[in-house]
Amino acid sequence: MKIVISDYKASLNFDTSFAVNYLKGRLGDDIEVIVYEYNGDKNELIDILKDADALITGYLEINRDIVQSLNDLKIISIMATGFNFIDIQQASHSRIGVAVNQEYCTQEVSEHVMSLLLALNRKLKHYTNDVDRKGIFDYGTTNNLIRLDGSTLGIFGLGKIGRSVAKKAQAFGIKVIAYDPFISEALANECNVKLLPIDEVLSNADNISINMLQTDENIGFFDLEKFKKMSKKPYIINVSRGTLINEDDLVEALDKELIKGAGLDVLVSESPVLDDHPLVQRDNVIITPHSAFYSDTSIIECQRIACDNVIHYLNRNFDKMFRLINGPFLHENNY
Repeated sequence: MKIVISDYKASLNFDTSFAVNYLKGRLGDDIEVIVYEYNGDKNELIDILKDADALITGYLEINRDIVQSLNDLKIISIMATGFNFIDIQQASHSRIGVAVNQEYCTQEVSEHVMSLLLALNRKLKHYTNDVDRKGIFDYGTTNNLIRLDGSTLGIFGLGKIGRSVAKKAQAFGIKVIAYDPFISEALANECNVKLLPIDEVLSNADNISINMLQTDENIGFFDLEKFKKMSKKPYIINVSRGTLINEDDLVEALDKELIKGAGLDVLVSESPVLDDHPLVQRDNVIITPHSAFYSDTSIIECQRIACDNVIHYLNRNFDKMFRLINGPFLHENNY
């Protein structure tokens, strides 16, 4: 049996020995576990995977051509909650299971949202730049700070992370409203969150947190048209996927002061060129390197859950898996 753990260099910068030892401890020391840092050579990737039973990855793009080249692969286990990099339809037709980590970093991501929200509203980047770069010690060098107690946070995507953000925000006295067509009003009410149409959330929020899953339908969801509807000129916080925001329109919205600023843990590119990037070097924009998920605990949990998904799938214990994306298709076709 052969299992490959592979990703881009930037996404494979953690100690993989836990995953290797975990897999061997549960599937036997005789299995082959390869850790492969992807360098952009798809042919080399296919060669590595051609006789593999399982692939564990976070962000590799496994497109149709790659999937069709892998006759022995049985499962792709994703070390993340999103799966937009995988051709799910082709994987299903090739009878390859695709599993994700249903939940391993909810607390870290919601804490990151609150960190960005607090830092932006207290203009910490401006003040630390004043102190560190300019030698200025004066609170009066900026203005338009609001009191968060009594303000309104608009959440787009009221899933587990969105609800965790709501709970933390409410502890600060923040009113929470949300848009999510897939969440019931009863569940929102349990969280003391009012579900509203898109335009009402856009126009009433002092801050907006993007916690939506990316789909083909919502790429570029936040565009100039939506920025123009943000009456309170909110801060935009995105810890989900960079492609949910039209980046050119975000730059225009910042330049035209349609919004106060942005806190971005993700950009459109997973490997952005930061030299002369139009969102860098702005007092009112905080960018972090897709780190919202990150803690010592979450890294271990991420590996453990991804490995368990592989182990359960190969042992056909599908009911024990955390989330098998294409399970219904495989079931219908008597896999």
